[in-house]
Amino acid sequence: MSKKKETEIKFQLVNIEQSGMSLKLPDDVTNVDNYEFGINLETILDSEHEFAIVKISIDIRSQSSTLAGILANLWFHIVDFSKVIKKDKAGKLVVPYDLQLMINTVAIGTGRGILFSNLRGTALNGAVLPIIDPKDLTLQPAE
Repeated sequence: MSKKKETEIKFQLVNIEQSGMSLKLPDDVTNVDNYEFGINLETILDSEHEFAIVKISIDIRSQSSTLAGILANLWFHIVDFSKVIKKDKAGKLVVPYDLQLMINTVAIGTGRGILFSNLRGTALNGAVLPIIDPKDLTLQPAE
């Protein structure tokens, strides 16, 4: 039996920037119970500085109207970037699947906290982003 060699990938979250917040509640709203969440993650690679930058947006919608949303950027330093992030046949940088899952997990949890702290004291106070398995998200190649 052969064993698959696992490579340890070291990374660190080095910066979090909230770049946007919106809250558009009707004047007569006191509590909202029926809502949906939309989440989008985009990874941008900066090989010069050895960063993977994850842009996350989370929206809360009710009856096809957007009630609130946040935008944030998370900077991850990837140790040994050039050994971890390889180019594909077309010359595009590719984030290994396991690393993408790990940074998406951190980004979603951080986004949940940012959203929660921004909605405290509003009619959406109880709108906590549920636990999301990052494996359920569709992964596209990083830019």
